[in-house]
Amino acid sequence: MMLFAISTALVQAERPLITTGYSGRDRRTPEFFVALADLIPGIRVHDTGGSDMYIPFSHIASESFRLSFKLHPRDRHDLLLDCDLQPSRPGSWINCGGTGNGWSNGAALGVKMTLADLEKGEGRQQSLVCHIVGDGSFMCAAPSSALWVASKYEIPILTIVLNNGGWKAPRNSTELVYPTGLSTSASDDEINVSFRPTPNYAALAEAAAGSDVGWGNTSANAEV
Repeated sequence: MMLFAISTALVQAERPLITTGYSGRDRRTPEFFVALADLIPGIRVHDTGGSDMYIPFSHIASESFRLSFKLHPRDRHDLLLDCDLQPSRPGSWINCGGTGNGWSNGAALGVKMTLADLEKGEGRQQSLVCHIVGDGSFMCAAPSSALWVASKYEIPILTIVLNNGGWKAPRNSTELVYPTGLSTSASDDEINVSFRPTPNYAALAEAAAGSDVGWGNTSANAEV
């Protein structure tokens, strides 16, 4: 009865919209959403990025990845994060499924380890894992520990830190709840989200490699 009511509501809706967040954990989900979207003209699938993908981003029904910071007057969603990420294969988009910041450093190592095992078994050349992360997320993900693990266990990845000098998630969350509150005019320092002075992120990686890297860290150059 409930399924019939939901189906009827979607078919009769002026602007049918499905918002989903975690159903992508079931790898059968994308196939289901494609079949549903092909049956109902004009339906849209709003992906909140909870875990994996739910419909190929190349499908006409996909609205890509959206966060509801602003509200559309008709369907209450209007902020589209425009990026080059366009997953179309189940299992190709790995998301944290929980908190937003502070997980990708370790996740990138896990992706590299998984790919290395698969490629070794198939006799393929190892792929480059490029980890692109904001400075706030990077700092929240225990960078010293993650970099040391990568060095210790020889898990090579390329990390690119997008440095805007601050951690913007708390500001966004606050303004989502209090859109006209004091935080809208407060500086980054006043709400404690500033990363100034900026850390030397490259030096963190060098330090994590231990005494074998860097002229000044070698025992031969140490003062007695």
